[in-house]
Amino acid sequence: MGNGDALLWAVLYAFTSLVALMVFGWGALFVLLVYAWCVVAPALPLMLIPLGLTNAWLFSRWKGEKLQVTRGRAFGAYMLVVLMANALYLTFAAAYSAIVGAI
Repeated sequence: MGNGDALLWAVLYAFTSLVALMVFGWGALFVLLVYAWCVVAPALPLMLIPLGLTNAWLFSRWKGEKLQVTRGRAFGAYMLVVLMANALYLTFAAAYSAIVGAI
């Protein structure tokens, strides 16, 4: 076994180690991301609810004064628009899913 063979085996060993690290590293990253998504996904609505309520409160405070209506009436108008927009979006999504054959 000459010096050339030893160098070839050293390079081959480094290359296979690098490939194995990449394969197992990407696999571990994938598992970690799937686990993180399963943990984070249920928490998303819990984070969005306070943001939505804060937005509704700010809207009712600022626009209520500007439009010279009570805060309760401005809050009700905001909620009506948000609920109608969500209902129309769900209708659109269901219609599109039916058109493309997803449901």
